[in-house]
Amino acid sequence: ILAAGIGAYFHWFRGSSSGTPIQMEYVKSPSLDLLDSPAMVHKVIGVLKFGDRVDVLKTEGTWANVQAGDGNQGWVITQELMPSKTFEDGQKLLHQLSGRQVQAAGHAVLAANLRLEPGRDAPELGMLAQDQTLDVFDRRMVAKKTAGGGAHQPASSTPVPEVWYLVRSG
Repeated sequence: ILAAGIGAYFHWFRGSSSGTPIQMEYVKSPSLDLLDSPAMVHKVIGVLKFGDRVDVLKTEGTWANVQAGDGNQGWVITQELMPSKTFEDGQKLLHQLSGRQVQAAGHAVLAANLRLEPGRDAPELGMLAQDQTLDVFDRRMVAKKTAGGGAHQPASSTPVPEVWYLVRSG
């Protein structure tokens, strides 16, 4: 019984702060404050940039306790992180674009989400700022989806397309 009690103590109380990562993720916002606490009153102890790799040590609600590459440990909002697979897939796509010809140059009229594939439910790679310059490589028409997940079908039952652009910025 004593051994089971000690094992449970180390698993639940000591194990959660052991510093062993539960997953690796990447920062998807241009700038992300690393905080000393997820509380309302907190101190900024560092700043992470887009593409910085972090080891997630634990999560609590919408917060993640992370360790940055420089060894700093703190809290960030989980919404500002992307899974390592999404980041790697984005890097592969960027590499593929390096061999393609740019079709047009432009800029984002408004701030917009940058996604891995055309579609509102595709993984997010980050956000384009308003007036950010872009290289345009391709354009695709994709059926618009409703909030319920199905393709939007007006009374005429003609699918309503959305236009998606394959872009590179920065």
